[in-house]
Amino acid sequence: QLLGMPFALDLSFHRVKESTILFSMPDTLITPIDTMAKMVEHHQNSGADITLGLFPTNTPHKFGMVKLNEDGQISDFIDKPRQTNLKLMWGCAAWSAKFTQFMHKYLAGLSTLSKEVVLSDLFLAALEAGYYFEPFQVKNGHYHDIGTPESFQAAVYDLALQQSSSGID
Repeated sequence: QLLGMPFALDLSFHRVKESTILFSMPDTLITPIDTMAKMVEHHQNSGADITLGLFPTNTPHKFGMVKLNEDGQISDFIDKPRQTNLKLMWGCAAWSAKFTQFMHKYLAGLSTLSKEVVLSDLFLAALEAGYYFEPFQVKNGHYHDIGTPESFQAAVYDLALQQSSSGID
């Protein structure tokens, strides 16, 4: 049975339990290239438990979607919804040791699984437990899933368009 990415991440718990973690999917390209550096700086300055890099998307059914309240704070997570008006997906993250320890305890407490556990499930559980989330909206940035040949080709095309429109030779 496929348990989910959080269980794979938890395999390194004994090595990272006191560390700040930067997370991005291995089959993605994020632009601009300094997005992760800016997000971690924002994370450190905010004192958040979890900072999520948020990107606009026209394909919410493929991503973990994030709902913001009227104050611009994260209020809900919906993973790969079939129908939604939500426009922001989380594409990268920075989290504190406090969240890593929460994730470890949460996963250890799951006795039976009816479905694969995804990171959005852990984020929602942490939000409900009162953890401090900080949104980091990536302005003029792009999140490219390159996990399939079609999405890789689309990403190459989009990156070429970005370079030609920015005047890079």
